[in-house]
Amino acid sequence: MYKIVFSEAKAKAELKDFLKEIKKDKNIVAAYLFGSYITGRTKEESDVDICIIPIDEKYDVYKYNQDLVQASNFWKLPPNIQYHILFEGKLLYLPKKYDYKIHKLKFKTIGEYDFYKRLILNKRYEWIING
Repeated sequence: MYKIVFSEAKAKAELKDFLKEIKKDKNIVAAYLFGSYITGRTKEESDVDICIIPIDEKYDVYKYNQDLVQASNFWKLPPNIQYHILFEGKLLYLPKKYDYKIHKLKFKTIGEYDFYKRLILNKRYEWIING
């Protein structure tokens, strides 16, 4: 496997191509930018993380991967990552007809994230108490 060196110009060009392609795809509800590119903590080996929310949970979003742009399927990510994408990521693409769907998804994700967070905290507490 070879190492890809991060290039801002190349990343922007790939992102532009990526957005052009997903806008043609009727199976995509939304796309968010997240990860080191959004936080400003890119390194030499950083890629551009994009989360795609497809209509079908099993839809192959990985076909959009490029050298620097890496797609993730929202439905395959854990609740804590889903939460951070929806509330801290940058929305790149959302057709008007899916506004309400994303609004509902945010409420659902808050509930799942809260449950997930409590579950993890309870497990940590058990590990501390029980050794």
